[in-house]
Amino acid sequence: MNRITLGASAFALLAAALAAPAQAQEAQLTLASADAAAEDIGIVVTARRVSENVQDVPIPVSVIGGELIAESGTSNVLKLEELVPSLQFFSSNPRNTALNIRGLGTTFGLTNDGVEIGVGLYVDGVFWARPGQAALDFIDVEQIEVLRGPQGTLYGKNTTAGAINVTTRRPSFTPGTDVELSYGNYGFAQAKASITGPVWGDIVAGRLSFSGTQRDGFLTQVNRGNGGANNYGDDLNDLNNLGVRGSLLFEFSDSLEAIFAADYTRQRPEGYAQVPVRVAPTYRTANRQFFGIIDSINATVPGTNYSLPVAETFRTTVSNPTVNGIPTGPNGIYAEFDSFARVTDADVPHRSYQNIDGESLTINWDVGPGTLTSISARRFWDWFPSNDRDFIGLPITTASNNRSTQYQWSQEVRYAGDLGDNLSFVVGAFYFTQNIATHNLQSQGWAAARWLIDPRASNVFSGGGTTLAGNVAAFIPGLLDGLTQIQNVYTETTSAAVFSQIEWSVTDRLRLIPGIRFNYDEKSVDYDSPVTGGLNPATRPDLGAGAIQAAKNSILSRQTYSADTDDTNISGQFTVAYDFADNINAYATYATSFKSFGLNVAGIPAASTPVVIEPEEVTHYEIGVKTEPFRGAVFNLTAYNTEIEDYQTSVVANVVGTLRGYLANAEKVRVRGVEADWSARLSDNFSTYGALAWTDGEYVSFPNSPLPIEQTGRPIPNPNGSGTITAPSTDISGARLPGISDWAASIGGEYTIPSLFLGREGEYFIAADASYRSDYSSDPAASEYMVIDGYSLVNARIGFKAADGWEVYLWGRNLADTEYFDILATQSGGSGLIVGTLGDPRTYGITLRGSF
Repeated sequence: MNRITLGASAFALLAAALAAPAQAQEAQLTLASADAAAEDIGIVVTARRVSENVQDVPIPVSVIGGELIAESGTSNVLKLEELVPSLQFFSSNPRNTALNIRGLGTTFGLTNDGVEIGVGLYVDGVFWARPGQAALDFIDVEQIEVLRGPQGTLYGKNTTAGAINVTTRRPSFTPGTDVELSYGNYGFAQAKASITGPVWGDIVAGRLSFSGTQRDGFLTQVNRGNGGANNYGDDLNDLNNLGVRGSLLFEFSDSLEAIFAADYTRQRPEGYAQVPVRVAPTYRTANRQFFGIIDSINATVPGTNYSLPVAETFRTTVSNPTVNGIPTGPNGIYAEFDSFARVTDADVPHRSYQNIDGESLTINWDVGPGTLTSISARRFWDWFPSNDRDFIGLPITTASNNRSTQYQWSQEVRYAGDLGDNLSFVVGAFYFTQNIATHNLQSQGWAAARWLIDPRASNVFSGGGTTLAGNVAAFIPGLLDGLTQIQNVYTETTSAAVFSQIEWSVTDRLRLIPGIRFNYDEKSVDYDSPVTGGLNPATRPDLGAGAIQAAKNSILSRQTYSADTDDTNISGQFTVAYDFADNINAYATYATSFKSFGLNVAGIPAASTPVVIEPEEVTHYEIGVKTEPFRGAVFNLTAYNTEIEDYQTSVVANVVGTLRGYLANAEKVRVRGVEADWSARLSDNFSTYGALAWTDGEYVSFPNSPLPIEQTGRPIPNPNGSGTITAPSTDISGARLPGISDWAASIGGEYTIPSLFLGREGEYFIAADASYRSDYSSDPAASEYMVIDGYSLVNARIGFKAADGWEVYLWGRNLADTEYFDILATQSGGSGLIVGTLGDPRTYGITLRGSF
């Protein structure tokens, strides 16, 4: 793997900082729920675009301070779910990342650029449109606010499920330097540094920050090298990240300021490989299921010509009776693999490379009764991966490189202020445009024909007056070898909105908060997927050129389509907030929201599949109470019900010839739940925090869902005659939504002891946090074989914090070395193979931080 040199320069910077005299520190508020309750530290949030105490905000919001983020090892947004149970993040690689709140937000599975995200990710007020950018390392984070529920009347881009609001540290006129070094097992090395101070008197201040991370992989690679040589011992799923961020603060006067910020991130990991988990039985005949295909080409499981340490640990034959000659359940071989041997024989290089950069200019002007804010931003995302889309060491899909580049520009203007003692307001306008160019190359290998072509004699390919039966085509040498498709996809999105929210204090205790939003969206797609290669029909005239071409077209065929459409929508919310006492604040909210129509931009499985899918219509109810039961403690409780019509979901048709997922609408889904969170400083030395979420999500109506993997090939009576046909869809109404655990929880705490270390005043500390998730489905089609077992994770740290600004601590993550999956997926073609992304094993190390 390529490595980054961190050590020498980072130690030199730290040494220089230690040698320098300590500077007076700028007063800084620590917003960590582990440290104290809102009453003691006055946690201030900007969730509603104004600064206010978090306990006064009639929105369920979780606040994670920068210190807790750093000390808990929360390196990026994807790790936040261990601290906030209502968050769910699923990622098979940075591009295929889902950011969900309460199980809603982003389609589950392969990312489709034609659908909006329902959870807005905002960094210093700038909307980041691509979920893949969430994988970057945190740099200089001040705090993170997680808002749950629709937020369209407060934020520029419509957010139907919630928002993640990241605030970075501002430049300061007080000189300061922060340095952090971490080392750990698996070759982990990370260096972070930040420097701030005046640039031009008391008018311009600057801040420059850096982060570099490297770590060896968690998987052992075999079958890597020239000509398929067995380079046993290489590693995959490593880290190789560099990031830099700079900002300038211009204080023109007491009422006018501007902040210009620019960032760049470069990531070069060899990841994210998935490993075989199990084989599900299907309705197909034995020779068309995973082990039947493996045996027919004399391959081992799951490699090509050698045995892997990923050995079968369980294998049994499943057989079900028939009714009137029609099978009533799947039949074949069910097997489990030892996934946590952490090896893979994937025969295609894994790369998850991305470049991310952007600039923003934020202007705040105190004028009239409020503050006028303008946020102008440009962002760029460049994704160039390499994946083994068949997941095993057989040359089925020999290349899958979904190269994408995205440009986005956004402009938000809002005015927030007070119109007297009892009336405040926020009004704003937002404009957003993005262009995405995707060039997805897929190539098939010599094993593809046996794997992807239906080998039944009744499966006939016809063309040019010739025919070819499936039981012949599936065994033609080289039929699909080199068959290559390049999907050229160009999408454009324009979104504009105006929004407003008013808060009227009817009495000292009663507040009424209405809000409204008008949204306009326009999207277009141009799709073309030329196909080349495979067996040259001229070389096998005995088989018939037309029939050969028809067989190849059944796997990869050229598609060309385009769409250009627009839509408008009005949505809003109404909240009633009532303070029963100074320490008991309650609220109730009714909201409607809207996710704009989607576009199928990754190909469609059939001409009848719509290119444009319907927008989501969201209806949301919520009640909550925020309390401070005693000094230094808070306890908050909320209950909600969200219903979505025309829910946008990403599905995979488990049929031969379908290689990727596509978008579809489920008629209606519902998510409801109850959430509690608390924090308390129980003494001067001990503080604790926690959260608990119960979530119930289901498809209320989805009668035409694609088949789950175990129903592949399920026969049904022919409605137009005698015999049977293969079921094209199934009814999963009442099934639970993917990615939602019934129960999720987190708890943590810290205990400190004032003392001396090497003659320096400070305090020893020991801290721990734990999280739990019950089982959840990893399949939009609700397969019973794609349920991920529940699991718990425990992290801890112990160390010393000096009063003069430095600290050292030992840390460990997943201390119990819990074996768990993040996500499961099916192999293309409906063979029954299920693969998974493994959770991180136990990691540990040491961190040294200094502020000067």
